[in-house]
Amino acid sequence: MSLEHTAKELKAVTYIKEDHYALLAEELKADKEIVRKAVTQNGQALRFTAEELKADREIVQTAVAQNGWAPLLAAEELKVDRQVVQVAVAHDGRAFQHAAEELKADREVVRAVLGRNGLTLQYVAKELWEDKEMVQAAVTQNGMALQFSSGEGDREIVRAAVAQDRMALGYTDEELKADWEIVRAAVTQDVHVLDDAAKELKVNREIVRAAVTRDGVALQHAAEELKADWEHVQTAALQDVMTLEYASEDLDDAREIILTALSSQITGGALLYKLIPTNLCGDEDISLRLIDIYGNDLPLTLISCFTRKYCNIII
Repeated sequence: MSLEHTAKELKAVTYIKEDHYALLAEELKADKEIVRKAVTQNGQALRFTAEELKADREIVQTAVAQNGWAPLLAAEELKVDRQVVQVAVAHDGRAFQHAAEELKADREVVRAVLGRNGLTLQYVAKELWEDKEMVQAAVTQNGMALQFSSGEGDREIVRAAVAQDRMALGYTDEELKADWEIVRAAVTQDVHVLDDAAKELKVNREIVRAAVTRDGVALQHAAEELKADWEHVQTAALQDVMTLEYASEDLDDAREIILTALSSQITGGALLYKLIPTNLCGDEDISLRLIDIYGNDLPLTLISCFTRKYCNIII
């Protein structure tokens, strides 16, 4: 089959597999129409392309739009091309790590790149890690970019980072982990960030109450004294009764909380018997309530411990 005939066939198809393209004659790999079709389907096909087309802006941009790593395969002059690099990063932010050093220090390029993917801050020139404008742009797009900056002690930057992603609190300066406003904003998004808060805030009644009101499991991150606090434990238990496992053994009025939980249609109520302390074993009100809930399906452990003297109630 002639090259001309093969070229016509390739131009007529809608898809050229990379492995098939790799086996083509060199003349066909220099055919712009065929190459464009190949890199449109798979940017990595650029690796097999004739050198002159690796320097063709249109071909390279087409490849980059499909695969952000394609610039690595382009001619050297296009590896420092702003437009090509920005298209690559828009596809995959990690591609910026392979950009020319001059582009990593170019404020205009970096600002545009960070606006698309804040995490690319880790690949920019180190001096820009201390540039407030650049860091602000990065954390506004992705709060977790805070870990790659020098802004962990800047209240404005941290507030923006935590507002975008509450987990950014884990990369915050210790002083700001004790900032009531920042921590409370984070906790209202995800109660587990309470674990990263300063110790003095884990004993803050308002913050802990806000956390356990949103999700009872936050009780596990509270200070020990609040794990023994009836108000906070009850609030948590009414969200999810299984959070009682995080309550202190010194909790007062555990009986009242358990009875309230057993009388409520709340998450985990059917499993509450696993958490009832042994000192309440045989409690009449609790036993009768458990019988009411389980009936003939009452777990054997309960029959032997809680309800032995009430078994005649079960039919």
